[in-house]
Amino acid sequence: MDPTQQSYLIVGAGMFGASTALHLRRSNPSATVTLLDRTPFPCPSAAAHDLNKIIRADYDDIFYMKLALEAQELWRTDPIYKPYYHESGMLFAENIGMGQGSIENYKTLRADFDAEMLRPEDARTRFNGIFHDAEWTGVKGCFWNPRSGWGEAHLTMKNVIQTAIDEGVTYIEATVSIISIDQSGICTGVRTEDGRELTADHTILCTGARTAKLLADSKPDKKELQMDGRMVAAAAVMCTAVIPPEKRGKFKHVPVVFNGLDHTHGSSPSVSRCKDVVTYETGLSGESIPPTADGRLKFTYEVSFTNMVYHEKSKQTISVPPEPVSQSTWSHDVPQGLKDDVLRVMKHIYGSEVEGFEIEHYRMCW
Repeated sequence: MDPTQQSYLIVGAGMFGASTALHLRRSNPSATVTLLDRTPFPCPSAAAHDLNKIIRADYDDIFYMKLALEAQELWRTDPIYKPYYHESGMLFAENIGMGQGSIENYKTLRADFDAEMLRPEDARTRFNGIFHDAEWTGVKGCFWNPRSGWGEAHLTMKNVIQTAIDEGVTYIEATVSIISIDQSGICTGVRTEDGRELTADHTILCTGARTAKLLADSKPDKKELQMDGRMVAAAAVMCTAVIPPEKRGKFKHVPVVFNGLDHTHGSSPSVSRCKDVVTYETGLSGESIPPTADGRLKFTYEVSFTNMVYHEKSKQTISVPPEPVSQSTWSHDVPQGLKDDVLRVMKHIYGSEVEGFEIEHYRMCW
């Protein structure tokens, strides 16, 4: 078959699915591209259906930094992304050497950059003094990059999908029950919960945290198809806080900020928090993203956790998002222990500056 005439079925219209649909359509205008998700777009349970996301190239992995620099340039210039990008700068209070590592990578790549290391006492006096009361015990340096920022995530994703549709991608609202695999072991498409068989020459799974369960449901007896630990569904807890009108001026020019410290991100054992056992997998940092136009701050406790369940048909234990939609979207249906974790991040970043702030919503982002 002429490759330009082939068909593509993309399951999952989150960040990866939406981008794949758009770029497949642009790179191969004669191909048939179908994008599928379980709700009208963008799906509220998608990880990228978020108030905002950090946009940065500050990584100690030089390969990842190179990719991120290319992506960040699109955020600055491409009309799809540019309206939703805010270059607020990013401050990383740390004691692990990430900041200096990023600076060395910028030099190695010969990239144009303005990043620098600040003494903690100097960082406290910048940014309208907003970090005067931050919990920075043990901080050895503060990495500051004025060229990093954040994007309005759900609005960007909606615009990417709409642009793809405008350029010829078909969007289908349906919930996939299984992947369709013929007797020769070839994937031919998917079957939906309402009984439809959707076929394509190429089926691309952009199903994120739900991938392991989808594969297990589809062919539970086919061991080589299972994720088998190659990818594990994990989540982080976040919240939004409303800045009182009288304090919005104080927060007007705050940057993205990380607290990369043990006393902020902690080190928690396995605990029962969702329907099933939740296990922390890795310790990263607590973070905050600057306020939206209507005065909402977002905080994230960057210690990921899993939700392990036993999949009877495939005889394996896998991590899956909890079934209630309220436990993957903005709500208050979050275990109290996780709420306490993200509230500690909020307090450690801004201290007394956020006393009395109303918590609008919580979310477990899978």
